[in-house]
Amino acid sequence: LIHTVALICTAGLLSAVSAAAAPLSDGDFSPIPVGRDPARLRQRVALNQWRKALDTVTGKSPEAHFVRGWLAARFNDHARVERELRGVPERLPLLAARARVLAAEALMVLGREADAATMAEPVAKDPGPVGRYARRLVARGLREAGKLDEARTVYQLTAASGLPAEVPIALLGQARLEIDAGFPDKALPLLKRIDLEYPAHWTGPKARKLAEELGGAAPALKAQWDDRSLADHLARGERLADSGWYTTIINDLGPLSGRKMSAGQKCIHRYTLGYA
Repeated sequence: LIHTVALICTAGLLSAVSAAAAPLSDGDFSPIPVGRDPARLRQRVALNQWRKALDTVTGKSPEAHFVRGWLAARFNDHARVERELRGVPERLPLLAARARVLAAEALMVLGREADAATMAEPVAKDPGPVGRYARRLVARGLREAGKLDEARTVYQLTAASGLPAEVPIALLGQARLEIDAGFPDKALPLLKRIDLEYPAHWTGPKARKLAEELGGAAPALKAQWDDRSLADHLARGERLADSGWYTTIINDLGPLSGRKMSAGQKCIHRYTLGYA
């Protein structure tokens, strides 16, 4: 997105002549005025002077509204973002997905979670990175709007995708949903799966913190969290080794040295522990 806006600003502001034509080339673009002083705009963008840059964009085109919305997001003026991007997705198909995501993020911060989910939903159908991020916004917006059944469906579909970058985020989101719904017993297995299968992902520490809170309130849940097979420990250790969490590996696998293991398990244990 930064590259997109930088390209727009650097050229004066670009627009495709025809989105339905053959693959785009430089000849398909023409400069669109953004204000009386495009050189100053480029300079302010280069210096990260977002507020001043926004004031320089005085054009009335949907492209100009998009740039103003993007600039407003840089300094967290979420109301301005939402205002600038109204109607832009429909008027600017080339950047519709980006505009919807920006608007959805702003709506979320403004406390309009259901509107955020609605805004992001068309983009969520895209299989690419922007679509995957939009699905997160949809699920979170539905969850925070209290539409738990709909949010749960989105989380479950995302978790079923098998994408390593998306599954732990979906599991954490659903775990929070189950906690909000009053079902900590449904949340704990989701948190435990994150800890076992994605222990070094950024969701890992959050999952462990939530599980600790749940276990502190319910001893049965703590026992369920602590109930792990030798295979669980070894597989988790290997995943941690891949991410360089060596101190954690030593703390986790070191105490297992006296346990009965098969020859294969002993090999994995010694290698992983020695590597750490």
